[in-house]
Amino acid sequence: MNPINPQTGQFLPTPPGTKTRKMMEVEGRLGRTLEEDYQEYYVEKGWGQKLLADRWVVKRELIFRNFKRGRRSWVQMLKLPVRRHEELSVEENVAPHPLKQCEVCKSRETKLDEAHWVSRQTGGKKSYNVLSLCPNCHRKLDRGNEPTVAHCRETLLFKSVMRLLPEGENSSEGRRKLCEVAKAIILRQPL
Repeated sequence: MNPINPQTGQFLPTPPGTKTRKMMEVEGRLGRTLEEDYQEYYVEKGWGQKLLADRWVVKRELIFRNFKRGRRSWVQMLKLPVRRHEELSVEENVAPHPLKQCEVCKSRETKLDEAHWVSRQTGGKKSYNVLSLCPNCHRKLDRGNEPTVAHCRETLLFKSVMRLLPEGENSSEGRRKLCEVAKAIILRQPL
């Protein structure tokens, strides 16, 4: 518990670098310090703010946002580094670590769903049938939004070509299998 200012009766702010009770609870669940976890997942692996907040089971605003009336975010309180992909790329002369992203809108800020092109209930198998989509694009696909459906169809066809006809392989069996998969994707039928 933070000390109380005797003159105003209000809680005094947590001193910089000091962890709150909530921070300590999160560290207990993780089995490691917030600084270590933040460095590994947010800075090095490039996770988005929402994904990190979900891992820590707290609101994103608590970790990253500036609050009104003098309250500070955890990043400010612990003086955690801010991730800047451009600086990392120039300094280390490598591209930032790629994140999983929605196959339609390319968003990296949320957990991705396994969206089935042909539903499991109607016989859709996982082999050619699954897209990694953010919840918004998944909903659009399920509701038949034409631009989303067209993009998903193209993505599945491209992934199937890359998987079924590796470089240098031009067998008739591979072409036959690719044609079957492409037909199933285009007609949105089980294979």
